Amino acid sequence: MGPASTDNPELADPPVPFAIADRATTGGTVVISLIGELDIATADEAERSIMRLIDQHGAPVLLDLTCLAFCDARGLGVLVRLRRHAAQGGQPLRIAGPSEQVQRIIAVAGLADELPCLSVVHRLDRPRPAGPPASRAAQISGHAGEVRRTIPQPG
Repeated sequence: MGPASTDNPELADPPVPFAIADRATTGGTVVISLIGELDIATADEAERSIMRLIDQHGAPVLLDLTCLAFCDARGLGVLVRLRRHAAQGGQPLRIAGPSEQVQRIIAVAGLADELPCLSVVHRLDRPRPAGPPASRAAQISGHAGEVRRTIPQPG
């Protein structure tokens, strides 16, 4: 799971459940928001779900990582495969709004050319939520045209 804010497990931040929200913009781009933690526990189901969305929409894709609280190497592999999958279908896939942690793992893995990121999510029918990832995740739901899917975590 994601990094703890302290060495004391009683004071650590609870894991943020992983969810995917998608919506089409008026410009035809599909925004797929990743919410929570993309890691070994969620990567396989997340990849399958997002690939289905890419195929279903058949349009340019923006992966919004604004509310992604954590990503490990397994999650990074998912991002690489999603970009390649979209390219094979002729849909450009852009990644936007990654945290410093996600930007760092992309750079350390030597994938900055394969996974170029926009540092901010431009306004696409709604403003970017403010606050830390956990509070932004709570704000993302409730927008018209948005569908939210929660991926269960092993328990």
